Amino acid sequence: MILAGAILALNGSTEPAIAGPATTSPAASGESTPTTTRLPETTAPGSTSTTVASTTTAVATTTTTTAAPTETVQEFVELYAAAIANGDADFVLSRLHPQVVEQLSIDVCQSWVATEIMALSDYEMAGEPTEPQNRDFSIAGSPVRIDNVSSVPVSFTFGGQSFDSTADFALLDGVIYWLGTCE
Repeated sequence: MILAGAILALNGSTEPAIAGPATTSPAASGESTPTTTRLPETTAPGSTSTTVASTTTAVATTTTTTAAPTETVQEFVELYAAAIANGDADFVLSRLHPQVVEQLSIDVCQSWVATEIMALSDYEMAGEPTEPQNRDFSIAGSPVRIDNVSSVPVSFTFGGQSFDSTADFALLDGVIYWLGTCE
């Protein structure tokens, strides 16, 4: 850090004068270390001398960056179930895994979500998710590898009947997506 700047009043003048550089570094412990720089006294014949001291304090700072937390399967299933219960087809469709939509089409998936998925009720996890693993699927007859897939026992009601099933969810960039067939 360079300390500079002092006002010397010579013959009543307030013209700025710059002191020579002085340096200081923060203490290794992170504590503040005050530093005082004193300008040398300068006196012209028949004039008055004024000395101005400049004090600065160096403070060590620390910046901490925390990555956004990763969504859990349980958190997602709660959001998914709430979206179905509230008729939020846009949320449900937006969280269909992008590779599923890419292999089929947004129109086919949108129609399937509107007629099949939004007709579900009482959707909930009925057990714990498996550990994430990379899995191969066949989507529209094409082999597709999807990473970080967890399978979860679920229960729901469709057409007035209760069902127990297994659902697949995949973590992608810290966000959980669901896997479906878009029939």
